[in-house]
Amino acid sequence: MNTIEPRVEKPGATSHRRRRLTRPEAQALTRRRLLAAAADVFSEKGFRGASLTDVADRAGYTIGAVYSNFASKDEVFHALMRERIRMAEEGLAAAFHDHQPSAPSSTDSVEDQIERELDRMAAAEDAVPPRWWRLLYEYRAHAATNPAAWAEQTDADRRCREIMARHIERFAAAVGLVLPMSASEAAELSMALTDGLRAAYAEGRSTMTAGEGLRRVVKALLATSARIDPA
Repeated sequence: MNTIEPRVEKPGATSHRRRRLTRPEAQALTRRRLLAAAADVFSEKGFRGASLTDVADRAGYTIGAVYSNFASKDEVFHALMRERIRMAEEGLAAAFHDHQPSAPSSTDSVEDQIERELDRMAAAEDAVPPRWWRLLYEYRAHAATNPAAWAEQTDADRRCREIMARHIERFAAAVGLVLPMSASEAAELSMALTDGLRAAYAEGRSTMTAGEGLRRVVKALLATSARIDPA
């Protein structure tokens, strides 16, 4: 079982002894380790196939440590997914914030910018491990029976669509395109498309990854967009 112990100093060592964790800090560390273990176990076995004993064993704790932090497997699952959804949302916001499109120069054509953006978008989509998406699908089905969890999930999806829509709007304006639909509609359709392609690819019903499919559809959409005359 994991315990919090001070570092053992070697003879002659000059480093300071590690500060002993307070009780709240130790509890928070235990909770983080349990959620990290739950992420692995649920991803491997699914929510239904996993047990709290599996989580405790993976984290190196007793089952009592699990019940000291969570009342049930449902509570572990909800806590894990809330944390992962929050991280995904923050990652999406950071990625789009750090990538601010600029107007094309004489050596950087609109087509070049579009191709780079499409490559970046497809790579980001396919970089997410498939097991994460499978777990998210299972969570959505599970949350459908819990009004509070469903409302939380719906809000997270809405915020992600808004982040995507703002980026689409900025990018279209930077390269001088007038989309044939609103940025919000484009974001909503993109998310629905990738949801379906992820499942189809994972189940062997499609040979096209979500990133590849998204790239093709968005490229076709941009090809039908009107160009703004810079003059």
